[in-house]
Order: sequence, then structure tokens, then C-alpha cells
Amino acid sequence: PFALLMQLIYIGLGNFLFFYAGYFAVLVALVGAAGAVVTGVLSWKINYNMQKRPVFSTKKSFSAALLLLMLAMALMGSKYMDGLLGIELLSSNSTTLYTLLLVLCTFLMAIIGYNGGKITHGSQA
Repeated sequence: PFALLMQLIYIGLGNFLFFYAGYFAVLVALVGAAGAVVTGVLSWKINYNMQKRPVFSTKKSFSAALLLLMLAMALMGSKYMDGLLGIELLSSNSTTLYTLLLVLCTFLMAIIGYNGGKITHGSQA
């Protein structure tokens, strides 16, 4: 959500520093999400004996989708980083796509978190 907020401010004000802030948040979130997926798989294996419940299937598929989207955003954003690969302004289409990916990631995170709550608090869904 922070990266999305920074992206919306960037769109509204046109100040590239907000894009930078959101982009670096995506990079940190990508590393954190990768770690969460690894520990989640280990927990699923150790604590739940790799049960085949729908809640686990949902978490696995949505987590994979989230990691792929975040990786795509990290690669997209890297094209626009000043000093790393040169300055290139975001085109209108790129800005729209990047923003939509951030919105989609926000929804995926909410669904993953909701299903994690189901697991933690004992729902049999």
C-alpha cells in the first residue's frame, strides 16, 4: 500500500522522488515476500503436514502470482532509475501499467493475509 500511495502522489504531483520511494518500497517488499513464502512453505510442511486444503492452495497460487508481479514491477522500475540505467521518463502507458500492477498487488496481499488469518485462527475453510 505504501508503494501505491507513493505512485499516486507521483502521478498527481509529477515529482519523480515519489516514484523512487515507491520503487524502493517494492524492492524491499519483494525481498520480504520471498522470505515470507519460504518460511510459509516450511511452516506448511512442518506444522500442517502439507495438507491439501483450499486455503493453502489459494495462498500458494496467490503468493506465486504476487512474487511474479513484484518481480515484473522491479524490472519495469529499474528502467527508470536515474544513475543506474540512465534517465528515461515514464510514458503514460508505462505509468498506467505500473500503477495497475501496484493495485493488483495490494489486492493479492489482502487475500493472502486474509487466508493466513483463516489458518492462524483455526478456520476450516
